[in-house]
Amino acid sequence: MAFQIENGVLKKYTKEPGVTEVVIPDSVTSIGEWAFDWCSSLTTITIPASVTSIGEGAFSVCSSLTTVTIPASVTNIGGSAFSNCSSLTTVTIPDSVTSIGEGAFDWCSSLTTVIIPASVTSIGEGAFRGCSSLTTVIIPDSVTSIGNGAFGGCKSLADEKGFVIVRDVLYGYCGSDNEVVIPDSVTSIGMDAFCNCSNLTTVTIPDSVTSIGMDAFCNCSNLTTVTIPASVTSIGNGAFERCKSLTTVTIPDNVRSIVDNAFYGCTSLRQLPMVGYTVDGTLWNWDKVSLWDVKSMLDSKDYSVKMAHPTKYMFVTQVFLNTAQPEAEAYIKKNALKIIKWLIDVDDYATMKGLFESGKFVTKRNIMKFVDHSIAHTQNGGDMQIQAYIMDYKNEHFPDADPLKNMKL
Repeated sequence: MAFQIENGVLKKYTKEPGVTEVVIPDSVTSIGEWAFDWCSSLTTITIPASVTSIGEGAFSVCSSLTTVTIPASVTNIGGSAFSNCSSLTTVTIPDSVTSIGEGAFDWCSSLTTVIIPASVTSIGEGAFRGCSSLTTVIIPDSVTSIGNGAFGGCKSLADEKGFVIVRDVLYGYCGSDNEVVIPDSVTSIGMDAFCNCSNLTTVTIPDSVTSIGMDAFCNCSNLTTVTIPASVTSIGNGAFERCKSLTTVTIPDNVRSIVDNAFYGCTSLRQLPMVGYTVDGTLWNWDKVSLWDVKSMLDSKDYSVKMAHPTKYMFVTQVFLNTAQPEAEAYIKKNALKIIKWLIDVDDYATMKGLFESGKFVTKRNIMKFVDHSIAHTQNGGDMQIQAYIMDYKNEHFPDADPLKNMKL
């Protein structure tokens, strides 16, 4: 056998034509990273009792391997150790193992049963992801940590309603209903749980749920409405990314973590009730926005924080128009010229009109700058309604304003 062994570590096995069975020597104490990867002809591998650890990717893409017995000497199964072993139907994990690494058995599409011993305390992210034939999984109470997406894509674990639920975490949905009510037993919606569910139009999330994982509803292209209950405290990266039909989302005040991109690409989203304010506009089309930063700004009423100007302008103007908050008013007064010019540039007639009609930000000194800016904007294809409104406002409130003093913007 063509083994490369150094200080008890089996570094690499060199494939030999026609060889289907391998017996690893007793001198080996550790199977190194990627030692047998892509050995697609191997059907049987005998691991000796001398081995205490199986490294990352050690047997990945051994696509003909059908059965694995891990000896009682092994304490750790590395990340991707048996990844893409698509013929693997049975694996015996001894009670010496304390952790199962990230993606350790992912995409083992023939694996049907997994019994995890009481010695195991952690199961890594995506450990059994894509094990589409898995019908039985037994997890002992000793397991205190299960990573994101550990059982994602395990469609044979689905209940009669199409939910894949393990340890109260919803890992996937295999149904085809347009309207889905998540069971009250679920405490967390896992990574990718509803990703690409194009039939989904409405989802009801129960009060038992405390977190919504990364990409949980990404690319649900027909999802229109989501109400997030007060029990939820965190919304993961890309949770609703590219839900292009989503028009309304309600986020409770107690959400303490909203990661960037949570709603990126939600091109129909116009309302985001958050922290007591409803923001109307097309904010989500401009840039990737950190809603957590916005929430912190609104909570603290500190508008001096660094943030992309369009984001800050949109939120602060809506706060002022909805609540007349003194801090928001002070910020707009200090930046009125920039903010109103920006509202003209993005054709936000309603918000601009609200600021004008408040009587707090437009003066005899700046009115002609807004007139000139709106004329230039119209000449470049902007909304004529904005120019007409500003000129009417000037004639009504500042009829004697001298245009010659404000020719330069």
